[in-house]
Amino acid sequence: VKSLCLSALKKRDEAYALIKLAIATNITSFTCWHAYGLISQADKDYENARKSYQMALKFDKENMQILRDLAIAQMQLRDFEGACETNRALIQHRPLPQHWLSFAASAYFSRDYNLAFKLIDSYMRTSKNLLPPELNEAFAFQANCLYSAKKYEETLAFLKTNEAKLLDKDYYLKMEYQASFEMKNYDKCKSVCATFLKRNPENFTYYDMLLKANNIDTQKATFSSEEVASITKILEETKKSFPKSSAPLSLLLKYTQGSDFAKTFNEYFKGGSARALPSLFTNVKNLYDDPKKVELIEEVVMKHLESLKTKSTFSDSAEEQDPTVQVWVLLYIAHHFDAKKDYKKALAIIDEAIEHTPTLVESYTAKAKILKHMDDQEKAAETYEIARNLDQADRYLNARASKYLIRNGKIEEAEKMMALFVREVNGELNVHEMQCMWYELELGNAYLKKGDLPSALKMFKYVELHFNTIYDDQFDFHYYALRKGNINAYVDMIHWEDKLYSHKYYGSGAIGLLRCYLGIHELKTKPSKTEEEEKKLVGIEEKAPLEEAYKVAEKAVKHHGNNPEVHKFATPVFIEKQQWSLALKSLLFLKSDKETFLSQADKFLEQNKKSEKKSTPCLLYTSDAADERSSVDLGGRRIIKKK
Repeated sequence: VKSLCLSALKKRDEAYALIKLAIATNITSFTCWHAYGLISQADKDYENARKSYQMALKFDKENMQILRDLAIAQMQLRDFEGACETNRALIQHRPLPQHWLSFAASAYFSRDYNLAFKLIDSYMRTSKNLLPPELNEAFAFQANCLYSAKKYEETLAFLKTNEAKLLDKDYYLKMEYQASFEMKNYDKCKSVCATFLKRNPENFTYYDMLLKANNIDTQKATFSSEEVASITKILEETKKSFPKSSAPLSLLLKYTQGSDFAKTFNEYFKGGSARALPSLFTNVKNLYDDPKKVELIEEVVMKHLESLKTKSTFSDSAEEQDPTVQVWVLLYIAHHFDAKKDYKKALAIIDEAIEHTPTLVESYTAKAKILKHMDDQEKAAETYEIARNLDQADRYLNARASKYLIRNGKIEEAEKMMALFVREVNGELNVHEMQCMWYELELGNAYLKKGDLPSALKMFKYVELHFNTIYDDQFDFHYYALRKGNINAYVDMIHWEDKLYSHKYYGSGAIGLLRCYLGIHELKTKPSKTEEEEKKLVGIEEKAPLEEAYKVAEKAVKHHGNNPEVHKFATPVFIEKQQWSLALKSLLFLKSDKETFLSQADKFLEQNKKSEKKSTPCLLYTSDAADERSSVDLGGRRIIKKK
């Protein structure tokens, strides 16, 4: 009990020392082992917690609390088969609704879909007075089990039988589409897509599903003329059905070419400009990968601009337009030339837009972006400050203006600006409590640029901490979500958590940490340091930066293996740690950057050569009577070093 109290008081070392003493005093006490597991669990050491709970169960096999704690630890560690066995024991001793659901979830993740389906039947049979939302969750999960087991015909039959009880109609339709698609019942898929589009004709996913139902692979880079004709026909039909929807028009721009593209873009551009659509350019910027389409776009927009200036009409229309239309056309054209990297022309156009309407916020934000691309960070920050002052109540503008200030190296000014919308806690902005990672990453990179390694390291550590906190927070939901009957949300959460560290912010934070640790290691290993270099190490607590860097590099490569920037900074870490296999794998990702590749390859060969040692000759004895001082125990055998 005292060790648990010490653990709660964050006196970690004392708690561990005391609980180990308790176990040594009575190694068969299930209470001691359970307490050891709880202390390890509080310390986020889930592996040790699981082992402790398993030891506790050896001395009290029917203890419900220990079984429940073990099941949760196993789910946290993704030991689904172990969780199945633990949940089976829980059901045998106390068949509560949450235990049935926990067993079903662990069976599902163990890919025993038939068992998971049957367990939900048992859950519904033994649970009294289930509410309609709880029944919806149960039936939706069963449908998912059938689909995951590739029983597509049974999935459709199950959905039809329980349609009235499945309240989540989006889920019902999605499952019906997926099962029908696998059975190649494309007519049914088209029917489902029609229902989806009636519900929301602006959802691009539904159009993608519709094209797939028409046997068109939307993931391809190029399409044949027959496929383009088929896509155009489908999208034109949906456009007639939903004339107010902009989605079919946007998709037509992706697939059409030549005169058809110019005609479609003309319609899109005129409609968006007349409605003063701020996202007019953002919606089509993916088209700028195609040089031919860029030429056609420029031809269309410049004609309209000339006509609006002279006649206040679009080039192909006699209808007079509102004067504000011209500024939105100018804004689009500025973005257009910015995307083409013709920054001087983009700047001239955006200045014209500002002169036309000096109070439009979007013009100033666009100008700041152009200046940023011209690498004029100071003027970019000044321009964004003008935009912010036009609407000081806008939190987004405030945050973006802070970001531009940070990139210009004005960190203190940026913090003051952020303070307008963020309160202070203990003399610091509570951005860390809010898990505001973009701000921490920007600050970290700014400090790195200044050579302030301690401050940069602190910011990047915050980013790492946020991801670890998010991952650890799921622990409480292993039991809570199932107690509330939300098994589908729970399954989605597990899938999402498994991809958590693949987020781009974690990748950026890991790169920042690696840069910091490598910089610290380089400074610490220098035989003689200048006064300035000594100052850079002040405030750094890491005694073994290379060890910390290795942990980060392993995780970063695992979750961001396709990012060359990660490998660029992971490679020197692996080389220094003499992890040749990992170093070689990372090195191969740097081939596109010849200078970095050759530099790291030289280091690899140099370090590898240094580490080469002659193998120590040895004899293998099976006798345990070998000399203890010059031997290594190897499970009943001993390796004797030969002198």
